[in-house]
Amino acid sequence: MGTQSSNPELFEYTSGRFLFNEQLRLAERHVQFNRDALATVICQSTGRPESDLISITKLAEGGFNRVLQATFKDGYTVLARIPYHSMVPKRFVVASEAATLGLLHSRGYQFQEFLVILQAIQTQLASNIYF
Repeated sequence: MGTQSSNPELFEYTSGRFLFNEQLRLAERHVQFNRDALATVICQSTGRPESDLISITKLAEGGFNRVLQATFKDGYTVLARIPYHSMVPKRFVVASEAATLGLLHSRGYQFQEFLVILQAIQTQLASNIYF
């Protein structure tokens, strides 16, 4: 996993082009974070050893956030959502999503286990990252 730690694609928007103000739009979607700290938090949050984490890759990105997928040796995956700096305040966006999932779950909809980590890891990762 160490060979990917310098992969700039994790921090940059690579899913398209912009016809107007491209450099500004790309800068808005650039989010620098500590990848090793992210790996540590993912492993601590799931109770799995870091030696079992085989990759962190970009799964998707859009107008408001980037989604990374952490994959473990046994196939278990964790999704980490990284909001762009233009999403303010970030905690309300995620709180709304968590509340919606909670409501749906209370109405009988079944989801795989989900984990939400809010402000606790912000300083460790130099970004707001949510699982």
